[in-house]
Amino acid sequence: MNWELFIGRFHPLVVHLPIGFLLLALIMELVSIFLKDKTKNLDSAIGIALLAGGIGGVGSVAIGLLLATGGGYEAATLDWHKWMGILVTILAFVAWGLKKSFLSISPLIERALLFGIVLGISITGHLGGNLTHGSDYLLAYAPDLVKKVAGVSSETRKIKVPDHLDSIVVFDHLVKPILESKCVSCHNPTKTQGGLLMTAAGLQAGGDSGPSLHGGEPFKSELFIRTTLPQSSKKFMPPKGETLSYAEIKLLEWWIGEGASMTAPVTKMKASSEVKTLLLRDFQLDLNVKPHYERVQLEPVSRNLIEQAESKGWIIQPLASGHAMLDVKFDNTELTEEAIGTLVPIAQNVAFLDLSDVVFDEGSFQNLVNFENLVRLKLAGSSVQDAELPAIENLLFLEVLNVYNTHLTENSLESIAKIKSLKKLYLWRTEIKSESLEPLKSQLSSTEIIG
Repeated sequence: MNWELFIGRFHPLVVHLPIGFLLLALIMELVSIFLKDKTKNLDSAIGIALLAGGIGGVGSVAIGLLLATGGGYEAATLDWHKWMGILVTILAFVAWGLKKSFLSISPLIERALLFGIVLGISITGHLGGNLTHGSDYLLAYAPDLVKKVAGVSSETRKIKVPDHLDSIVVFDHLVKPILESKCVSCHNPTKTQGGLLMTAAGLQAGGDSGPSLHGGEPFKSELFIRTTLPQSSKKFMPPKGETLSYAEIKLLEWWIGEGASMTAPVTKMKASSEVKTLLLRDFQLDLNVKPHYERVQLEPVSRNLIEQAESKGWIIQPLASGHAMLDVKFDNTELTEEAIGTLVPIAQNVAFLDLSDVVFDEGSFQNLVNFENLVRLKLAGSSVQDAELPAIENLLFLEVLNVYNTHLTENSLESIAKIKSLKKLYLWRTEIKSESLEPLKSQLSSTEIIG
């Protein structure tokens, strides 16, 4: 049993007794000033209050020194708190001596001393609050104007999660707010309980008990273990206040299990269906991979450009009502330079392009290099040739390519192999022999090749 800490933890309780006596002394002094003739006997009561405050101050300082032996407090703040408490206690005895005429001084200075004692109590109390709750505790929820006057950042502890998944850092935006809400009051630059600081660097450094994180192993990580112990355990964290919710514990387990990276974005971490559900419910984050045409943000195409293209045989429909991305089909047999030229100005908005059974004029196929956001391309039954395919090999978002019933040969496979985004490739009834597909299958291992 640690008797020093057992007794020391009564400091917050004991310290309020001398504070009350010293405040009472000032109040009685003010009453005696304004009601001179009616308060002749207050001097004796003020003296008793000052003596009681001084004696209580000695007890509070002694118990406070015992509490400090437990460590975990920022040294400079602790020293200021300690010496301010000692100073207030000494001034209380001096004021008592003046009130009892053991010492002689001007009444004006005597009263100023009482005001100084109360000011010292305020400063000492504020320092004590900083040690217990952190330096931003008092003004954490103050109006922005008050924070500005006090020189405190007006940012709240809750960090806004960015709109785009690629910008969401798991530690900064999902884990850190949990730690700030539940753990920072005892693990901050002012009060590092157990030697652990709840910052990226502090978590990596660990505390008095050793490393707090073991990347990939949550059940070997003290940070996770302490939050999942029975609440009756003396090592359970947080020891007071609101505990971590089930969802918060699962997010912590997921983050540590995926390596406890301080910089990794959410898109680089594998998530179970349960974690995906929690992120969608609590943060409105949908980790299910969306197709490119749902992620890209473009302005809708003007009606004038659509009408120009439609006049040359193009059938153009939005993917959905109000959607900027388009589903386009050529409704004629021969695709000329002039016809494809009317589509090029809106090429970035084309997600689906159907050129089935089309005969390409010389050079018209090369215009497909402009369709940067193309996701599906149908060339079934068209006149496409091996030498023309380099025009589409740099389309980064092309997922489906259909060259069914064309005259493509093995010479086309070099260009097709460069389209790493492909998910489905239809090669049935081409002139490509099945035995020639083995190298392609190894190069496009995640692509479903049909034919």
